[in-house]
Order: sequence, then C-alpha cells, then structure tokens
Amino acid sequence: MRTSEALRRRARLVSGLIVGLVALSGPAWAAPPPVAEPGGCTVKPGFPASAEIPWAQERLGFERVHALATGAGITVAVVDSGLNVNDQPQVSSLESTKPTNVMGGGGYGATDVNDCEDYGHGTRVAAIIAAQQEDGVGFEGLAPDATIMPIKYRDSSSQDVGGDAAAVARGIEAAIAAKVDVINLSLQSPDTPELRAAVEHAKAADIVVVAASGNNDGQGVPALYPAKYAEGKDFPNVLVVGASDANDAIAQFSITGDYVGVAAPGVGILAPTQIQGYYAEDGTSFATPFVSATVALVRERHPRLSAEQVVNRIKATADRPGVSVPDAGYGWGIVNPYVAITAERDDSRILPQQAKLPAVPAPNLPEPPDHTLRDRGYAVAAGLLGAALLFGVGSIAWRHTAERRGATADGTQPRG
Repeated sequence: MRTSEALRRRARLVSGLIVGLVALSGPAWAAPPPVAEPGGCTVKPGFPASAEIPWAQERLGFERVHALATGAGITVAVVDSGLNVNDQPQVSSLESTKPTNVMGGGGYGATDVNDCEDYGHGTRVAAIIAAQQEDGVGFEGLAPDATIMPIKYRDSSSQDVGGDAAAVARGIEAAIAAKVDVINLSLQSPDTPELRAAVEHAKAADIVVVAASGNNDGQGVPALYPAKYAEGKDFPNVLVVGASDANDAIAQFSITGDYVGVAAPGVGILAPTQIQGYYAEDGTSFATPFVSATVALVRERHPRLSAEQVVNRIKATADRPGVSVPDAGYGWGIVNPYVAITAERDDSRILPQQAKLPAVPAPNLPEPPDHTLRDRGYAVAAGLLGAALLFGVGSIAWRHTAERRGATADGTQPRG
C-alpha cells in the first residue's frame, strides 16, 4: 500500500510540473479556444486576450501619445467590409456613427454593416484605429476617442480585394456627405472615372484620404488605386501607406513606388476578431489604420490645419531609419504619432516632391524587454520537467517489475 501511494504522489508531482510549465508559457502560446457563435456570427477562433503590449503599439509610443491626444471630436470613415459592434468587447464600446451600406444589393439594408462573416477585415481595421482599452488586455486603438463611420462596400463573397470599384466610390461619397475628417481605404481598386471623381470631391471637402499601397502577391501586381492618385501634385490630400516590420524594414509584400507617403507597422499586427480573441495579421491594410489614427490625432491637436497640411506634417515628422527620403518603400519614413502632434514646424511649408533629405536615425525607443531571466526560467523548468518525467517513468517501471516479482502486497496494478 505504501508503495502504491508513493507512486501516486510522484505521478501527481509530474502532473503538477506539466501544468506549471503550461501556465508559465502564457496565453500567447496556447492553442486558440473554441469560439461560441452568438447571433449566427461565424468566425475562426482567435488567440485569447493577453496583457502583453503588441510590438506595433510599443513602436509607435501609444502611452505617451494618449497623454496628449486621443482623437476626440474626429470622425474616421472606414470603407471596408463593415463593423461588428455586437460581440467584441473592445469594439462594441467604441463610438460609431451613421453606418452605411453602399453595396447596392445582396440583401443588405442601407444601414446594414454586419461584419459577422468569416472575414472581419473592416472590424479589425476599425479596431486598430479606435478600439477601447480593456482591463488586462494589452491591445487598444491608437485614437480611442475617435468616432468610426463604418461603410460597408464589400463582403467575403467579393471577387477581389478591391470589391466593386463603383461601390468604393459610393463609399467615399457617403463619407463626404457625412462630413468626416479622415477616410481609411485599406483596399486596392482599378482606376475608374467614378473613383477619381470621388477622391477629387474628398479633396474639395478638405478630407484626408489614407490609402494602402497594396500587397504584392509575387506575380508583379501593378500599382493600384486610389494609392496611385498620390503621384504628382493633383491629390495632396491622399496619403499612401506601406508596411514595415518589427525591425523597421519594409515588408516584402508591400508595394513600393514614388507615391508612398509613409510606412507603418504591418507585419504580425494584433487585431480582434468579430466576436472574441485576436488574430495576428500581415498587410498594408493593417498598416493603413495606424496612419488614419495619426491623422485623427493631428486633426484633434491642430484643428486649423488643412488636409494637405496634415499630410505634410505626418510626412515631415516621420522617422527615417537609415534611408534618405522620399524612398519608394518608406515614403518619408515610418509614421511617428507623437512627433506628428508635438513638433513645432511651419505647416505652411510644403514638402518638395523629389528632394532627398539625409537619413535620420529613429528616435531613442525603450530597449526591448530583457527576457533572459524568463528564458532561463523556461530552461530550468524544462530541465525539471525532464527529470520529473524520468523519475516518474522510472518509478512506474520499477513498480511494474516489482509486481511481476510478486513484490506488491495488495495485488493491484499501478497506474501508468
């Protein structure tokens, strides 16, 4: 009896060590849990919430920015797949206004911006801009007090990233009619007369249009619109965004060109699903809302600036990590929200289109957290686990051998 009880204690010790190691690894290492589907919303399960601050938020200095500006009083139109505000806590509490559907059919009503399909692109873009802070969750939006105007121009059944170019144009026109301050276009579309006219109307209305440069699928995708409208001087209100990674390098998928205005984090970007949990996303689509949020911050802090002046301020205050600018990938550099809202500069001065400025190092940022102790802890814990397993298995093997020799007093079989 004493031998069996000792083995059971050892087995419990091994199990306890395993549980401890799983807990030590934290939620970021856990498999995504099953996700309920309230209200018929069907999505892939996301990773659970974590208190860890996403790298992009650290890179852009959210904490010091929010001490000065939060986007209050500014409306950002997100022309995308819609916005689900029913189930995702950090999204359901953000301020939204005038939901508009411009798809022109498909069984949608004029205000139906449901984003509950297995897509969720628009919800994630809006969340990067204005998701609310939640206790115990590191993720939040860059302009949490901005108001989102969700405009649904496509859904997951659309044939390409651009959806219907005519619907994109209608979405821009709807945003203009609502008198928004910023329009986020995390999309690519063909050049059409309707689209060009809509962007012209946005310029006349003094609205900043922030557009993704686009993602290259490796098959020579040409420059697409509305990004390419930023070439030349016809659309000074259009700010085009490329994607950078955690090392401040331009992502391989980010389409480059002389129309790129700035870059922003666009690799491994944490963003919420439509219900609960989070995805890690790559793409210029997810770099673009960081810049739209920066526009909201600048327009809050400097309300008298024109759209063109806002665009120029953001370009002029961007970090130039080791390149001269403008650069085909970085544009004028990686967006710096804090400097954009605090810099003392003559905003009447327009940046020259082709002038090359010298490379300027990125600002001093906090050193990445030192995980040496944590990693040593993992190593020690792994060693303990290995020893415990060997100890437990050896004990069980000894017990089995002893039983075969008739050493057990109670005749029971050991539990392996």
